[in-house]
Amino acid sequence: MAKFERSKPRINEDIAVSGARWVVPPKLSFKVSVEFDDKIFKQIKDDAILLEEMGGAIDKVYEQTCASIKSKIAAFEKLAQLMIDKNAPKAELDKQLAGVNRSIEQDRKIAEIACEQAVTAEWKKYSAKKKDYLKYRIKIVATVVGSAAGLATSIGLMASAPFTGGASAALGIIAMLKSAITIGKELASAWMEVEAAQVVLKKQLGLAEAAAQNVGTRKVNEYTAIIVSQFLGIAQPCMKNCVSQLDTVEKKLAGIEIRTHDASKALNGLLDKQEKLRDEFLKEAKARLAKHPSTKAMEQLRTIEQRLDELMTESTLLVAAQIEKTSELYKRFQAARITTESLRPRVEKLAKMRGLDAVILENVLILVDLPIAALSGNAPMTVAKDLAIGIGPIAGLMAYDKIRGKVLDGTFLA
Repeated sequence: MAKFERSKPRINEDIAVSGARWVVPPKLSFKVSVEFDDKIFKQIKDDAILLEEMGGAIDKVYEQTCASIKSKIAAFEKLAQLMIDKNAPKAELDKQLAGVNRSIEQDRKIAEIACEQAVTAEWKKYSAKKKDYLKYRIKIVATVVGSAAGLATSIGLMASAPFTGGASAALGIIAMLKSAITIGKELASAWMEVEAAQVVLKKQLGLAEAAAQNVGTRKVNEYTAIIVSQFLGIAQPCMKNCVSQLDTVEKKLAGIEIRTHDASKALNGLLDKQEKLRDEFLKEAKARLAKHPSTKAMEQLRTIEQRLDELMTESTLLVAAQIEKTSELYKRFQAARITTESLRPRVEKLAKMRGLDAVILENVLILVDLPIAALSGNAPMTVAKDLAIGIGPIAGLMAYDKIRGKVLDGTFLA
């Protein structure tokens, strides 16, 4: 059978919306085929008017179809822009687009039916004027097929991996904070022992020096001190114990000096880590926002930066306060070292006076009444304890999930 065909190769251009960003229009083909009986076709093939009338009817349906599809795409473009600017989830956009595709599918089906009806109407109108044509039938096949509309690739970025900018630096900060807390606790314990040892040493020195003035008392009471220490576990203020207390103080002070330096390095290292966290956080935020489909995305970078800086300033001030405490502890250490060094000549003088049977005290002296526990509130032990306690709030501020939640809340990166 002979055919008359009408196709529309530009349909994809005719349904395109200028400046569209968020939707990829469906790829369609539009074709109408009219089959005639060979006998009748010989008579009408040269009838340009009839064929033109049929073609015009098809064109009218085509134009209506393109206009309908194009209007749906344009409407979705506006809707998508609003949804994206409100940070709507991609799933919601997909849902809305699915509705558009269902509507376009209806347009496609209607176009096929409308083309068949329009061509049939033209044939009936023509054949009505020539009764012998009525016995001939024509076959009309209209096909409008293609893919569904889709979201632009860039919209998929909204469903990207979780934000992790600065996460590794945050983990490093927490590790350093834990280390600093441990150091603070060690310093508090060491300072308590140093203070106690210094109190005992000064008391013992005073007693030992007083007793040493009487050479006659050095014999029997040395044995008394040894016996009491061995059987009762009570360290008496003899020459040997003065030396032992001085050794304890010096060893503890040496450890305190090292750990105070460690605390200072850890806290100053925190400032570097915080700066690294800030840089990495903002770097990823900028990169992600630059790729985000919303035209308002980059406007949020300043908000994110301000929030992050507020948090970092709070944390930095806390770190600076703890650094100040380490400086105070070091000053205390220097003072304690000077005090200890001033006691050494007295201890060495006593040590030279001690023989194997030399005795310092005539009577047993128990030192349980020394005010070892009632140390001054301004003592280094208290400062070191405050250092360990003061680091805790910094750890709370630097927990990465809290940073990310507080800084990114309400933004496209949340």
